[in-house]
Amino acid sequence: RVCVCEQGWGGPSCSRRECPHHNCHGHGVCGGFEPGKCACDAFYMGEACEAQVLCASGCLGHGRCIDGMCDCDDGWGGADCERRVCSSACGQLGRCIEGQCECAAGVGGITCR
Repeated sequence: RVCVCEQGWGGPSCSRRECPHHNCHGHGVCGGFEPGKCACDAFYMGEACEAQVLCASGCLGHGRCIDGMCDCDDGWGGADCERRVCSSACGQLGRCIEGQCECAAGVGGITCR
C-alpha cells in the first residue's frame, strides 16, 4: 500500500512535515528551526524564502531603496546612508565632521575658503 500525502506532509506514512517548494527556493534550509518551515538565509524572507530583502537596513531612514541600493537623502552618504556628509566641499583647509565643515585655524565659512 502506498500513501498519497496531503500538501505539507511527506515520508512513507505521511508523518513528516515538508517545506513548501522542498528546497526553500535555494535560499534557506527546510526544518532549520521548525519542522515544515523554511529557515531563510540572510536577505531572504517568505514562507519558502522566495522574496529577497533589498536594502535590509532600510537605508536607516535617510534614503530610499532603488534596485537594491540606497539612494541617500541630501546630507547623508555611505552604503546604508549611515553617515552625515557635507553639502559642499570643505576645500583643502577643512574636513567634514558629522555633516559640517571643520576649518583649519584662521579659515572660516561653510566651505573653509
